[in-house]
Amino acid sequence: MVVSVFLKMDPSEEDYPTEIHDYLLAFETAVGSVDTMLKTMMSISRSEILQKLDPLEQAKIDLVTAYTLNSMFWVYLATQGINPKEHPVKQELFQKQSFSEMLRATSEVWPWGKSDG
Repeated sequence: MVVSVFLKMDPSEEDYPTEIHDYLLAFETAVGSVDTMLKTMMSISRSEILQKLDPLEQAKIDLVTAYTLNSMFWVYLATQGINPKEHPVKQELFQKQSFSEMLRATSEVWPWGKSDG
């Protein structure tokens, strides 16, 4: 569990504008949630997850994983002062969105029964 650094602080005594304190708390909570989800996902081997899924569901898992990692990298770039709109990650995200549209169309005509999700 992540203990909030921001909860311990008195916003009026910090070096950032007090009006963003609540946003920082929300961001810290969100990062903690992502951390928990990633730890859970990484505690199970990929092959163990995929063996329980049909090929369409496997493709969905792979796509969501790739999109999530690229999105997180986008945020990382922004925190480093790098404009992610001018970085190749933008093209990667666009490609994943295109794949998502193709996967959605495929799931509508999936011959082995409609996949849930």
